[in-house]
Amino acid sequence: MNDINSESIYEDIIFNQTKLEEKSLENITFDNCIFEDANFYKSIFSDCKFFNCKFIRSDLSLVKLPNSVIDNTLFQECKIQGINFTTLNWDKNISSNPLSFTNSQISYCSFNALKLKKLKIKNCIANDLDFSDCILTYSDFSGSDLKGSRFNNCKLDNSDFTKTKNYYINPVLNKLDGSKFTYPEVINLLDSFNIKIQ
Repeated sequence: MNDINSESIYEDIIFNQTKLEEKSLENITFDNCIFEDANFYKSIFSDCKFFNCKFIRSDLSLVKLPNSVIDNTLFQECKIQGINFTTLNWDKNISSNPLSFTNSQISYCSFNALKLKKLKIKNCIANDLDFSDCILTYSDFSGSDLKGSRFNNCKLDNSDFTKTKNYYINPVLNKLDGSKFTYPEVINLLDSFNIKIQ
């Protein structure tokens, strides 16, 4: 199926190669749907709901999601750039891990001040993301490249940073109790102390 219309409900549907660049849609519910090779570049989804969905090899660059809900949804091998996730309606989420990104390119996105326990950004190119003031306990960033991503005043306790690279996290300004890191990248935690390692 390829057609998507406003004011609709879609359940258990596979959308294949759907092209909706620069479209504006509203009041749609997607439940347990799969989007394969879709292109939503610069589209606007207003007051929409994505429950238990999967996006595979899809382009969601510069998508806007005002007052929408994304819950228990996976993005796999996707391109995601310039999304402000703070515009979503997070009060309606019921699952313990609303967002998972694997093997994706996710860059220039804002998660500022969100509570995203168990967030998964695994084996991704995750550059220039804003996590300032976030609660990210038990999150999984393993295998990702976090170049330019900002962690300020975050709760990152019990999170997984194994084989993660190019991160800059000030351990004084962020909580990291129980988090896992791997050598040699763990040395990046010392960058904020202006010391020399020989």
